[in-house]
Amino acid sequence: MKFLITATLLAFSLSPSSAMAQEKDGDYSALMAALGMKQLNGEELEQAIAEAEAFPLGSDRNPVRVDGPSGERHYLSRLRCEDGQAPTFDRTGNVGTGVFGNIVDLYSVRCTGGLEATDVFMDMYHRKYKENRPIPGFVLAP
Repeated sequence: MKFLITATLLAFSLSPSSAMAQEKDGDYSALMAALGMKQLNGEELEQAIAEAEAFPLGSDRNPVRVDGPSGERHYLSRLRCEDGQAPTFDRTGNVGTGVFGNIVDLYSVRCTGGLEATDVFMDMYHRKYKENRPIPGFVLAP
């Protein structure tokens, strides 16, 4: 509880224009540091990415890396189900810190007529990165 209060106070202590500029520019490292999180960079990040490749893309151990909230939506809008149709998707929320040291979002992705939704974990703190591989069970439109 103490951490939550501290994190909230730190978040509010950032000027709105500063936080908005960071998100707009895709530079989240200062915001993450203010929240007490250690974002991986350089060789440390490359090692974490290599280790994550042992797990399915989109899983909690290998979240889809994208650039910001618009990158999340863009990636998900390019997914296609087995029938060639675009799935529907909803953001479930963030699920805490992921394997790359960033906050991870969880999306529920469902194909038309599908009985079960697919959970897709996404890490939106990868500036200028665009994932070009589909998650298992889907194809990715250009």
